[in-house]
Amino acid sequence: MTSSQRGAFPFQWALSWSLLVGAIYFLPQAMHLWHTRMPSVLLEENLDEMAYAVWASRAAGEHSNQPDPYQVNQGKNVSVSFATVQPLPAWVIGNLARITRLPVTIIFGLGSFLWPAVIAFFFFVIAWLMGIPDRVSLTLSVVFSLLMLPPVLWLMQWRYVAALLADSYPGFRLTLPYSRRYQPQFTAVIHYACIAFSLMLLQAERLKLRRLAGIVAGLAFGLSFYCYYFSWTLLLGWFVLGGFFVWARRRERCKEWGMATLLGVLIAIPYFVTLARHFGDISSSAASARVRSLPSDPAIQVTLLICLLLAGVMWFDKT
Repeated sequence: MTSSQRGAFPFQWALSWSLLVGAIYFLPQAMHLWHTRMPSVLLEENLDEMAYAVWASRAAGEHSNQPDPYQVNQGKNVSVSFATVQPLPAWVIGNLARITRLPVTIIFGLGSFLWPAVIAFFFFVIAWLMGIPDRVSLTLSVVFSLLMLPPVLWLMQWRYVAALLADSYPGFRLTLPYSRRYQPQFTAVIHYACIAFSLMLLQAERLKLRRLAGIVAGLAFGLSFYCYYFSWTLLLGWFVLGGFFVWARRRERCKEWGMATLLGVLIAIPYFVTLARHFGDISSSAASARVRSLPSDPAIQVTLLICLLLAGVMWFDKT
């Protein structure tokens, strides 16, 4: 049973659960802010963290005392990172700070509420669009949302909260969930938005709705290149979807998928131009470390799982 054969989307349920997920993830961050008056706690501060803080402050119109670590300094080029060509999260954080008139540091901390809530909402939408019953969709969303954080980090963060409640500053430093300055989970938001609107493109019967879904999916596809953790799994899943449209001879879907792909590629052109310009400056150690980290990234693993589930649903729909 597809979504077009069902009742209205349970928006209130989806929104309520998403807000609850955000609150669960944000509680340790709020406790830290209340007891220490510090917006977030960082396990480490590498060059990417520093660069994103500077870029977000610039986007918000704030003055930053920190220098940009990737700019030319006294005639010497500092090594270029992948973050140089993936500035979208910093731009979004900076403009959220500008719109809300809150300091950038506070917006970084609020990411631990916003991103898990949006991810939970999109996952509920994806499960519902795949024809899964409402209650099962909600259950899957609950399980998935709680598994976004490894169990050991759940234990560590609540141990951290317990120490704060006992009015004693913990004897260890902890990166609270989704508070890193480069906001890697923002990439997951883009990925799941792309998957959700791709499903709408697959199932929608009305031409206007299909075109709207294709535009949003293509926009998310193109913008995903500019995120800190770009997943090539999403790229693979996108072309698997297009291949299915061709194989199933669904010409109308092929046309809309092609237009969405063209839109995404046009948006991504500056990314590839900038990447080509800076690729020789990216150290081999940074590149190899980045490649090694990709298979273990939870967002990439879950994206691959959803792509496989989507392929299964499309196969059974056709048969």
